[in-house]
Amino acid sequence: MACQAVVRQATEKAVFRMKAGQCGLNARQHKVLERLLDAGQVALGGGFLGGMTNEKYARITGTSKATATRDLTDLLVKGLLRVEGVGKATRYAVNVPGWHQPALKP
Repeated sequence: MACQAVVRQATEKAVFRMKAGQCGLNARQHKVLERLLDAGQVALGGGFLGGMTNEKYARITGTSKATATRDLTDLLVKGLLRVEGVGKATRYAVNVPGWHQPALKP
């Protein structure tokens, strides 16, 4: 069962990468998507803790928060990310069906 889950995750990542490759992304967007994909999904003990935030995106890519917002919005529009929460609690997760990001521990 665990082997099947690992193979399924690898297949899901490959399909996602193919889709992303057709979207005309910039280097920053590729970098962040790879970081999220490398983290994997919660079901297999992975996941990007707390999801991607505007602040994390800006820190990882070395951009301003305004550029981070534009890049994240573009990834949402292209269907590569999904949004979870609102306002200060807004988190972004890679848009792979069945994948969830681990919540921050209180």
